[in-house]
Amino acid sequence: MNKDTLNKDGPNKDWAAQILRIGLLGAARITPRAIVEPAALHGDIDLMAIAARDKSRAEAFAEEHGILEVADDYAALVTHPQVDLVYNALPPAFHAEWCIKAMEAGKHVLCEKPFALDEMEARAMVAVARKTGKRLIEAFHYRYHPLFSMILAHVKSGQLGQLQHISATFSTPISDSPSEFRRHQALGGGVLMDMGCYPLHWCRSLTGHEPENMVAEAIVKDGVDEAVGAEFSCGDTQCAITMRMDAETERGNHLLIEGSAGRLFVQNPLAPDRGHHYIVETLEGSEEGEIIGPTTMECQLLAVKRALFAGQSLPTEGADSINNMRAIDLVRHAASLP
Repeated sequence: MNKDTLNKDGPNKDWAAQILRIGLLGAARITPRAIVEPAALHGDIDLMAIAARDKSRAEAFAEEHGILEVADDYAALVTHPQVDLVYNALPPAFHAEWCIKAMEAGKHVLCEKPFALDEMEARAMVAVARKTGKRLIEAFHYRYHPLFSMILAHVKSGQLGQLQHISATFSTPISDSPSEFRRHQALGGGVLMDMGCYPLHWCRSLTGHEPENMVAEAIVKDGVDEAVGAEFSCGDTQCAITMRMDAETERGNHLLIEGSAGRLFVQNPLAPDRGHHYIVETLEGSEEGEIIGPTTMECQLLAVKRALFAGQSLPTEGADSINNMRAIDLVRHAASLP
């Protein structure tokens, strides 16, 4: 097998037979589920190296998960000669800097959400991707699961009629620990950035329109937004989203889509592999059930690999990442958040 395929010009038709070599930027809690576990299911995906702010933490992570090498620092990781794709799981405040450095070093990047700190950073990142010819993909893993494909199919087929209303919630209690980056605004924390990016992306993806007429409010604790609610329009569709991360909140997320001819409710569109349920009600009748498939993370990783080797575009890169950050900025401004 040719391990230099990604360094050659043009797509490779035999993408499934190629080996994707990944470097891990940060020993984040999400990394095992997002990359390590799905990669272990496929012999054509190699985890080459990891770097963390604390090298001892990277060493412990590498030993536990079978990572081949521990890089001395972030710079060594993004310039590693045997890495094709850098997975950036650092706090959002470090996304722009290290995504840009990775692309300038000739690497493709899978960047955790939220993509950047704001629209301006997102534009700078995408500009470098276009300049270098490297792929910069935002890790909205739910978008690649069969469940969301089913949701999109119902909407685009017109089975629900003209879209009228979308409501979505996402709540998870987040620790007050000082080590929790989501409790630090300077690191890109807050519920809007960490959780709100998903409902905004759901509304944008389903309607094909960008948010307008934004009205929002927030509850702030110790300088960080703990709860945010927003109402806006995406084209002719009215949208309402809420997100919470206070200690008293119940964990969960849901999506309700209402049209002139029916409605679709989904419990846990974010991570359906961890349990979900959907109900569709139309003029022709109703159905409910589950969509069985791989984890959202495995679906995402395979989609990324195919995109890199076969030259296919993805729905979570380029203008999409810029526009989602713009939507976050609109909510932030409407809610008078810093």
